Amino acid sequence: MNPEKTYRILRDRLADADTVANRARFAEECAALSKWQEAWEQYDEIVRRPSGDEPVFHLGRAEAGLELGRSADALAELEALKVREPDHDSPRGRMLHARALAATGRIDEALDAFETISQRDHSYEARARLAALLSETGRADEGRRPAQEILDRLRRAPAHVRKLQGESGRLAEDVLRRT
Repeated sequence: MNPEKTYRILRDRLADADTVANRARFAEECAALSKWQEAWEQYDEIVRRPSGDEPVFHLGRAEAGLELGRSADALAELEALKVREPDHDSPRGRMLHARALAATGRIDEALDAFETISQRDHSYEARARLAALLSETGRADEGRRPAQEILDRLRRAPAHVRKLQGESGRLAEDVLRRT
């Protein structure tokens, strides 16, 4: 299977009809391929348009910014979104906010956010990021417990869950290997 095929099709579709929907689908594909600069550019263009002020587009731009190392900008975007759309609450938004907190050095807030997300959403990713952050901040013993819990849960999980949560499992394994 050619992973670039869908990318090229969507890029061509955008060239034929520059709509928010086509640009959003192309941005999502860029993100799926880790083409973060391109994803950020697409989302940035979307949010500048009158019909592009949906929270999902701001989340996309914040995620791309975070992946590009623009953590302060991503955090500012997410916090502005909370002010502008106080009723908008999503697991993706909560996770991006926690990641941005961690990336900007607001460690205690990030730890609290990851813990809350892992309890509320039963998120493997939040638990793995909590373990990693604990380990990275000199609290390796505390980080081992959630990392081991993730691996134990994944061992018991069906194959499709193990595949879907593979990145979280690798992060947990890294934590255990380093400690």
